[in-house]
Amino acid sequence: INTAIDLLQCFQRETACHPPQGPCYVAPCKNGGTCNPNGNTGYTCNCAQSFSGTTCETVACGTTIIPVDGTGGQLRSLNFPDLTFGYNCTWSLQASSEYFIELTINSITTTDDPPGQIYFQVVDVLSSNPQIYNTSTSVADKAVNSSRQRLDVKFKTGLSLIGGSPGSFDISYRSVYADVCSSLPPNYCGNGNCTQDNYVAQCKCQPCFTGPQCDVPKPDPCAGVTICGDHGYCTFDENTCSNPSCACISNCTETYSGPFCTLSTPMNFDCGNGTCKYGSPGRNSSCVCSDSCHIYSPSANACILDENNCLSNGEICGDHGTCEPYLNNGVCSTRCVCSDQYTGDLCNTPPI
Repeated sequence: INTAIDLLQCFQRETACHPPQGPCYVAPCKNGGTCNPNGNTGYTCNCAQSFSGTTCETVACGTTIIPVDGTGGQLRSLNFPDLTFGYNCTWSLQASSEYFIELTINSITTTDDPPGQIYFQVVDVLSSNPQIYNTSTSVADKAVNSSRQRLDVKFKTGLSLIGGSPGSFDISYRSVYADVCSSLPPNYCGNGNCTQDNYVAQCKCQPCFTGPQCDVPKPDPCAGVTICGDHGYCTFDENTCSNPSCACISNCTETYSGPFCTLSTPMNFDCGNGTCKYGSPGRNSSCVCSDSCHIYSPSANACILDENNCLSNGEICGDHGTCEPYLNNGVCSTRCVCSDQYTGDLCNTPPI
């Protein structure tokens, strides 16, 4: 009996000290892959970038597309461990239109075996001179930029080993907005605004101007138009610089209408504190104000109090009064009109 008890205790101790070994115990996933057990015997591997296969044993060294939209990142040989010789790897860095890729080569180590071959290459795919950098030797601290939104990085592993590796690299990258308009001289577009299309600066002109730099006036749509007579003037659509038409006027006794401003209607032109003044042919009448406290307002077509007289005095009337212009011996002055039962020249005396 004692023997049986001892055997049972021993089994319990072994189980506690040495738990059952699952399918991931031997780390079957290679090249940085992560093992996920599937029951007691099965497993699946989540492979690191550029590796595939049941145990991540295959180096997927084709073309890997890396989006770089307003972001940056880093590629290092540590991201791609256990690279063996003879692989041609390409990483295609791709940003949005109107961006370019800024690439910094922190370090490259090559084997140069066999000698004379290009082991690291940067290709500006969308330019007329696509290969912008290549090397077969080790380098550090090199910067290159693409001309458009794509840059391909190619890395070939050599034959011999340096420090247990067939070569290594460390690069950083980011996308940068290609603001081509900022490089132009001030007012380059004249009567327009600079825009860019496919990395090329273009001037978007105001409707009545044209030319590469918006400095050429278009013909006046109203030039030679005489159909509006003496009671109207030619105008046009300023959004399109076209479609001339007649804008009719009013004088001190009549207002005109109709397509060619030939219909008249009697009117009483009230200037308020002023008198009506006939305009020149084809122009509206205006008002001559009777004193310096009033100013002619085209929108009201009358003489109104000139608020600038009070603005020049600031907030002199405080919180309990409002400024009012008035005529004092022929000179426009200001005074405070009090409220809330306040008194005084500046409305600063509270009620008793």
